[in-house]
Amino acid sequence: MLTLLLSILSAAAFGFLSRFVFGFGPILTVLFTLVGFLVLMIPLNLWLKKKMEKIFLQVQNTLEQDQMKMKRQMTQLQGRMSGSTKGMQKQLEKQQTNSVYQALKILEEASSLNKWNFMVRKQVNTMRAQLLYQIKDFEQADQYLPKSMNNEPTTVAMKMARLYKKGETDKVDKLYKKVKRRFKGDKGILVHCLYAWILVKRNKTDEALNLLADLKEQTDNPVVRENWEHLANGRVRRFSNAGLGDVWYSLHLEQPRMQKVKQHGRGKKR
Repeated sequence: MLTLLLSILSAAAFGFLSRFVFGFGPILTVLFTLVGFLVLMIPLNLWLKKKMEKIFLQVQNTLEQDQMKMKRQMTQLQGRMSGSTKGMQKQLEKQQTNSVYQALKILEEASSLNKWNFMVRKQVNTMRAQLLYQIKDFEQADQYLPKSMNNEPTTVAMKMARLYKKGETDKVDKLYKKVKRRFKGDKGILVHCLYAWILVKRNKTDEALNLLADLKEQTDNPVVRENWEHLANGRVRRFSNAGLGDVWYSLHLEQPRMQKVKQHGRGKKR
């Protein structure tokens, strides 16, 4: 946007001066025109990158600090609570939601930079979508996911998960075909395993089996191998991505099994 516009104007000025003021030939004029373009493009992009990194670092620090606080509180609560952990979980979820909304306010500072480069808006929308998805604010997340970038597996997996939940399976297929070659091997485990899970849910086990057969040639991930074995031997019900851990459950398609805190019994009174 502004970065590109100013760089073009700078290039035009350098080209004009080279040709009509200094009388340079065509080759030198082209060379100085290129120099005029880069002399603004490079420093402006470096300045913009520095500004964006500062904002993203503030967001990250805010989330990490709040996460550390929540971990300490969870440890303290586990020492006091017994039985069901639902109350503790709800309290932590509320704190996480407040933390994310605070981070989103910091992220708003990047909006003023949209005019400098069209990629800024994409980067900000990607982070917004991830944060909103994280706290299950799917209504708002759905506004930003289509505007986010497809260069990162987690964001793509979130897009696929939301499309599946909304019943837009044709769009899921289209998106996966678009990105599957981009994420190979371990880098794309989440995206590929998610799509295999979706295929199984749609009773397309043969397609899921073929996908996993290709994937296990690229990675030694045990989840891929075990799910391939389950489908190959007709054990469809045993297909599970639970072995991927938190990265799988962060998509909010399934809930991990909650373990109850053991209640310490009191000794008998004598």
